[in-house]
Amino acid sequence: MLAKCAPGQVVPKTHRYWVTYRGKTYTGLPKGPGGTTKRRNDRSRVLIPLKKVRDMVEHLGIDLGCAQKFFPGL
Repeated sequence: MLAKCAPGQVVPKTHRYWVTYRGKTYTGLPKGPGGTTKRRNDRSRVLIPLKKVRDMVEHLGIDLGCAQKFFPGL
């Protein structure tokens, strides 16, 4: 969703991703339980609460229509 709707920068930190888009940074996107490990290296398999996605979309000013294509419950 970020690549299509908010082509900014994603910086992996210890337990979270920092997403920067249009001069704003969202620091609350979790990597998943316990962070990324060698077995859980695939970001597409991590379950992220919809509330975190909604907060990120709101904070960064991502187009809601675009984000809803990937997350219909927003």
